[in-house]
Amino acid sequence: MFETYSKFTNSLVDMVNSSRGLNRRTRNALVPTEVRKAFKDGAKLAVELGLVLDTVSEMSARLSGGKMLATIEDAMFTRMGDEQTGFFSLTTDSGLEEQKSPPRHFNWHQALYADEEVQAVLYCHSPALLRAANSHSLPDIAVLVDAAELLQAVDFADPEAEAIATASKEASMLLIPQHGLLTWGADVYETIVKAEILARVFESM
Repeated sequence: MFETYSKFTNSLVDMVNSSRGLNRRTRNALVPTEVRKAFKDGAKLAVELGLVLDTVSEMSARLSGGKMLATIEDAMFTRMGDEQTGFFSLTTDSGLEEQKSPPRHFNWHQALYADEEVQAVLYCHSPALLRAANSHSLPDIAVLVDAAELLQAVDFADPEAEAIATASKEASMLLIPQHGLLTWGADVYETIVKAEILARVFESM
């Protein structure tokens, strides 16, 4: 009986979602459940670490077939779920869900995904990171010698996709004045770890 009820409930959910965008089966085909879970858990972790300004920050992850899973415009990290994310092209302005708009700085994500090794992108805004970006100051490597390699890979960039694409070739994190930190890596967790380390170093300055 419970199984019948569960199937009925899922059918209702899919019917409602079909009028809004992709149904559950299509979403599962585009992005495996474990990937969606990692995305949601990563957003929660970023909130807990104080790295994001809820509806201002952005996150994305590369999918197969030239697509990305990304937070939509004004997505709430504190309520991250399917309704806060959408499927978008890595190279064009198209999305798979007409009613969902890509993140404000969608072209930054696309610029970084031009490098096939980039699997995830995080745009974040802890107070320490914002201060550093706006003061155009980098930490002294001696502050944390064990993180010297990571700290040496931080640079500044203007807030244009072309400038970000160019700067990212020599860096692994970019501070963007009047915006925040842009970081990328092999998965969502790597982007968060790098952002957290940098934020803690700046807090100690």
